[in-house]
Formats: sequence, structure tokens, C-alpha cells
Amino acid sequence: MQYTWEDNLDGFERRKRNKKERERETVNFLRSNWYGRESGRLETASHDEIRLFSDIADDFLSKNLKKSDKNRVNLAVEWEKIVGREIAMILGFAELKDGVLYLEIKHPAYLQEELAETTDLIIDQVNEVMKEKICSEIKFVPKGRRR
Repeated sequence: MQYTWEDNLDGFERRKRNKKERERETVNFLRSNWYGRESGRLETASHDEIRLFSDIADDFLSKNLKKSDKNRVNLAVEWEKIVGREIAMILGFAELKDGVLYLEIKHPAYLQEELAETTDLIIDQVNEVMKEKICSEIKFVPKGRRR
């Protein structure tokens, strides 16, 4: 005898259930079909919560990464948002160490042109996006030579 979706509904109206309940019922239905009705119940009892992998990874990283490592990851992810697309093509995030932000520069000519004038602005943007003062100085390094 095939276990059907209607058997799993157990008289509840679908529209009154919230998203989590529907997900749980779907998983229970799939486990029952995969393992059989009785084994599926046992398997379902051992897995009561559905979590996204991204949520699990965020929890793990927030518990196991040092604050300085979290800041580095966040800077690397938010880099284009901090400096904008055009400058992000010229400057890349290399390292954050002891309040010094090391940036990879594509070509030294850019440094003489306009980037030397924008260092204070970049420092302010970094500290604003990170919501704390983590950067007090910027040093430029040639592209490919990470510090």
C-alpha cells in the first residue's frame, strides 16, 4: 500500500498551516515513502528541525571564528559596496592587520592620480560599514604581493 500525501495531512487544512509545518510534513512524507511507514516515523523522530545550510554555516562561523577573522571575511565580502565598483576594479582588499588595511593596487599610477586623496574616505567607509573602528591606516601593496 502506497502512503499518500493526503494520509499525511491528517485532516488539517493546508492553508492554515505555516511554512515550517508544511516543510516538516513534506519531509515526513518523503521519509515515509523512502523508508516505509514505520521506519519513516522513526527516522522523522530523530530529525525534528529543518535548517538551511547557510544558517548552520553562519552559526558555526560565528562561534568558531575570532573577531579579527570575522572582520576580514566581512571586508572581503562587502569590499565593492565599501569603495564602489570602479575603485574595486583598481583596488582589492588584501589584509587587515592591527588596524592597518592593506590594499592591492592594480598599477602604481593610480596611487599618484586619485587614490592618495581618498584614503581618509576609504577608512571612514570601512569603519562605517563594519560598525566599529577597525581601520586607522591604509597601506598599498602591488597586486599579487599579498602581505
